[in-house]
Amino acid sequence: MGILDARPASWAIHELDEISRLQSLVAPVDWVSRDRFLDEFGLHFRYSAASLAIRFQQSYPHVAFSQIKKITLLEDHLSIANSPSHAQGLIRFCRQNPGLQIERVVDLWRAGLSPDDFPELPLRTHIITKSFGRWIFEALELRKRGMPNGSFRLILDGSPLPEKASQVFEAVKSDAARQAARDLCYARNILPCPSWFQRRNRVAYQWEGLHQAITSLQNGDYASFIDCNFDLGAAHDPECTIGERLDWTADDWTENELAHMRQQFDTEAPLPPWQELHPISPITHLHQQLNRNFGLPLGKGPQTNNRAELMAIYEALRRTPIHREVIIRTDSETSKKCLEGRYKQWRLRSFK
Repeated sequence: MGILDARPASWAIHELDEISRLQSLVAPVDWVSRDRFLDEFGLHFRYSAASLAIRFQQSYPHVAFSQIKKITLLEDHLSIANSPSHAQGLIRFCRQNPGLQIERVVDLWRAGLSPDDFPELPLRTHIITKSFGRWIFEALELRKRGMPNGSFRLILDGSPLPEKASQVFEAVKSDAARQAARDLCYARNILPCPSWFQRRNRVAYQWEGLHQAITSLQNGDYASFIDCNFDLGAAHDPECTIGERLDWTADDWTENELAHMRQQFDTEAPLPPWQELHPISPITHLHQQLNRNFGLPLGKGPQTNNRAELMAIYEALRRTPIHREVIIRTDSETSKKCLEGRYKQWRLRSFK
């Protein structure tokens, strides 16, 4: 069996033998063993409450399982393997037991508003929108995949700071309206229409259909299976966004989006600060330990110092998470000029 045939479920809790078998299906790499994670780095990965519930139900006798009528899952810590998707593993149990009701309560501050791989990043608008979108769209996907009506409910829990949750949700509504407004500008020839790839490859691009999903959530269209215990406020109107920016170029839109992405939020008492809630993740720690420095051949072309310095900057940026702030220190005047201005001229000429 090849790796494409394996397709392990993201919510599955594998035994060590199964993990070894999956490792054997891929090309040899320098695997970092479980023992090294625990002994050398002191790192631990955590499973979602949904994964544990699936494991529990798999091991429970069918007759006894059919007597269970309600399960509440509290997701109050970060977990591995795209936690929002794990509810898909509950579908078959809900279909087997029609009387079963499952509530999945997601603590926004401890589990809901962080990217999976780099939770220690500052709480910025782009992260907030990406995280909200992931939970909402994964919940919407459940019905498409056969989750019975009334069997599952997702609760996005802003406690103990519901007012702060409403504040950060404003960033989601703003991002959704910006994206919808930009798409309307493309349709109306106000802005040059990009290719499918260019549109989705924008740094500020978010979930497809985000504005419609957010509006439906605010209107209560999803009330039977998605709920928030904080005020969602009024929707942002993309038409108003367009009206404020009729004389903007595509570069103006991009600069504004980048400025918006850099906005940061922090938690308040009684919660600890955001960085204390989310210390460095295992993935980041491993990157820091194993990949502090790297070297690559310059490849084809002239072997010049200027080219080597620009390639070094390019590789450093390519290996850095897109949401992370970067400080580049260089004594190369050529590199500084390229980063500070020349790239804008290159972009206008499509980098020719």
